[in-house]
Amino acid sequence: MKKNIISCCFLIIIMFCPLNSQSVVFSDNFNTSHGSTFTTSGTIGSSDWTVSRSGDDWGARIHNNILELTNDATTGTSNSNGWVYAYVSTSIFSSPFQKKLKNNTGKVNYIFNMRQIRNNPAGFISGYYGVAFIIGSTSNTIATAGNGYAIVLGNVDEPDPIRFVKFTGGIQTLGTSTGGLITAGSPLNNPTNNYMSIAISYNPSNDEWTLYGRNDGSTTFGDPSDGNLTLLGSVIDNTYTNTDLDYLGTYWQGSTSAGQTAFFDNVSVKIGDIVLPIELNYFYAKVSTNNEIILNWSTATEINNYGFEVERSVRRISGSLSKWEKIGFVEGAGNRNSPKDYVFEDKVPIAGIVKYRLKQIDYDGSYSYSNEVEVEIKSPKEYVVEQNYPNPFNPSTKISYTLPDLSKVRLELYDLTGRLVKVLIDELKESGFYEYDLNALNLGLTTGIYFYRFVARSEKGNIYNKVNKMVYLR
Repeated sequence: MKKNIISCCFLIIIMFCPLNSQSVVFSDNFNTSHGSTFTTSGTIGSSDWTVSRSGDDWGARIHNNILELTNDATTGTSNSNGWVYAYVSTSIFSSPFQKKLKNNTGKVNYIFNMRQIRNNPAGFISGYYGVAFIIGSTSNTIATAGNGYAIVLGNVDEPDPIRFVKFTGGIQTLGTSTGGLITAGSPLNNPTNNYMSIAISYNPSNDEWTLYGRNDGSTTFGDPSDGNLTLLGSVIDNTYTNTDLDYLGTYWQGSTSAGQTAFFDNVSVKIGDIVLPIELNYFYAKVSTNNEIILNWSTATEINNYGFEVERSVRRISGSLSKWEKIGFVEGAGNRNSPKDYVFEDKVPIAGIVKYRLKQIDYDGSYSYSNEVEVEIKSPKEYVVEQNYPNPFNPSTKISYTLPDLSKVRLELYDLTGRLVKVLIDELKESGFYEYDLNALNLGLTTGIYFYRFVARSEKGNIYNKVNKMVYLR
């Protein structure tokens, strides 16, 4: 009898929430230039960064608002196989940071931008191109000595994903390996030479590392601290978390091609909770057989999530899109590292386009919106008045009806003698699907048989009239 034609929209959505209680223990946005000349050994100008290298033409500089590593540091010098490591001592980090990561009282978060210019860096064998952000190491001769953790790009195969790795005896022991503790999926499963925003968080309470990232495209870095990053994976590892990790740095190695560079920006280390994503696996809407709209969404992870306000906007067939209105609230899971499914049901009588969005709210009151999903409810093709249900009833029942056109609707209630008891509806209504909730107690009805008369007059002059019987039993 009724047919609903719908369009469903499936979305992969990331929503974000700024969290509380963080301490910035180190930060450098490289906005202060220390000269256009590359440093090949020692401190870069008056900065906190120091250079070590192997190869006559390798060096680093802080200039043009960026940290740049190159194999072309000096003119008149032949390019050679080598590497350069620009690093800071973690002893300069402010309190409450601890070099033994396990001893920190809150999560340790490393946030940065990274890029290198080659389409497919081949790995970390001497003479191959590879780039790394060294999260922590025990040596400043990082290529061939020291243990620690790093975010790397470079392997012999394609695709060439971002990887979180641990290394023993220097970063070059990774060789051309393709594995690691975490191997990133989309959007950093094959970033080539694009700009990237990356964050990795270590939780000392359970030794869990969690990697986040974003492909910023081919022109410029985004802000890695804005929280607009995708969850790339997590792993439990404590191999070097009880070891003093004395150095944090940026690493670039390669061969003799001219002008091969790597870039880093917006490096920070924070203790505590930071801006991290609440990730929706999906969010979609569909119309059920009884004309209810069902919203389904699922979170992959949740941090500090108070809940979701559900908002709706309707475009009537005869009118414009209405303003967004809150129609409900669904409580969130707070903090959760595993998927959680949510369902919300809505009843929209009016035919047209119905849009929905989620307003995700944190415990601190901050919020962000999801993308929108929509369904289309087609107009009914005919006037229909259903038998009330339940029938007999006590004390309430529903009367369902459909309107194919804009119509003046009148619903009247009569007792067994034919006396008009109450005019229940007398108004102009849009085309759509409707229900009227009748409550005998509110109307002061006594037990017995009643009749309801439905009359609809369309603007086209069509008249629909129907009478049904109902029984009230107490």
